[in-house]
Amino acid sequence: MRDRTLALRGRGFWAATIYFVAWCLLAPAPVRATTVSPVDEYRNLITAGQNIQPLGAHPFGESINLYNGSLSFEVTDVSVAGTGPTLQLSRSFDTATSGLHSNLNRERPFGDWGLDIPRIETYSAHQANVTGWFVASYGIPGNLNRCTRFNAPPPVNNQQGAPPWSPDQWWYGYHLIVPGEGNQDLLRSGAILMPTMNGTSFPIATKQGWRISCGIIASDGGEGFLAIAPDGTRYTFAHLVYRPLSFLQKPLSQGPYAVSAGSVTPMVAPFDIIARREALMYVTKIEDRFGNVLTYNWSSDNPDDPAGNHLTSIVASDGREIDLTYYPATPLVHTMTVRAAGGAGARTWTYTYSNDSS
Repeated sequence: MRDRTLALRGRGFWAATIYFVAWCLLAPAPVRATTVSPVDEYRNLITAGQNIQPLGAHPFGESINLYNGSLSFEVTDVSVAGTGPTLQLSRSFDTATSGLHSNLNRERPFGDWGLDIPRIETYSAHQANVTGWFVASYGIPGNLNRCTRFNAPPPVNNQQGAPPWSPDQWWYGYHLIVPGEGNQDLLRSGAILMPTMNGTSFPIATKQGWRISCGIIASDGGEGFLAIAPDGTRYTFAHLVYRPLSFLQKPLSQGPYAVSAGSVTPMVAPFDIIARREALMYVTKIEDRFGNVLTYNWSSDNPDDPAGNHLTSIVASDGREIDLTYYPATPLVHTMTVRAAGGAGARTWTYTYSNDSS
């Protein structure tokens, strides 16, 4: 009986000890108040950018296209933070298209460097029944309904009387390109579960969670796009611009008939060609979920006029602004002037170009 009593007392002792230890671990520790001055916070702010940071995976802004092996570069010339979306201007260089032009009239804003701002890109034919970003042949009603009729381009009649060019022979789809977000394929939202929001349907989506709705009129009178990022930022794409693109050719066994020595004989043609252009639907407005806005202003509504179709300014709702000027009768940027919010002094960058292709 004594042994049993001692055993019970032992369990009680250990239970009390465990309870005491648990109480010590769970009891809140006394908090010692610490304070910092505004000077300390300002010092942290200005010194953060002075620390040497790793260059990262792409130190020179390079990117390799795993589909065709081409190398491209992205450079941000100016970036101004403020209330709302970051005000910035970037440019990009693609080795796959840089060889298309050998002089200054490259129809790109920075010589052989393109304008790298948010956009939706595709290839468009430029011959016969398809002479632009069409979803149906020329003259067919709705051929510019790019959003509500989110289709591949129609077959393009060729120049040699051979069968038409089908889209899978010359076209590479629709792509949403936002600096810092990469290149995203636009897909019918039926392939991705995408609910409506506030009664708005989204017939187009990306695998990265972007949603695209219609109801936007583009600069050429056709349809543009409204894209909503996963964080709620809204991008309006409504300014269409065409840029040169390499022609595509395929073998052709026999071409049209030609007159030779007074008689009609078949003329052998080595290949058939389709003329193409790059179609870019540029951003015209960016609005975050708090109502802060960036507005992109353009000088012309003519997508076929590279010498007069210019991005003239980017204006933020908090007063930040970028203004661009161009060399006369060219698409080339001459100066970029940046103004910070609050009327701070302006800074100007000047661009010069060389015609030496060696």
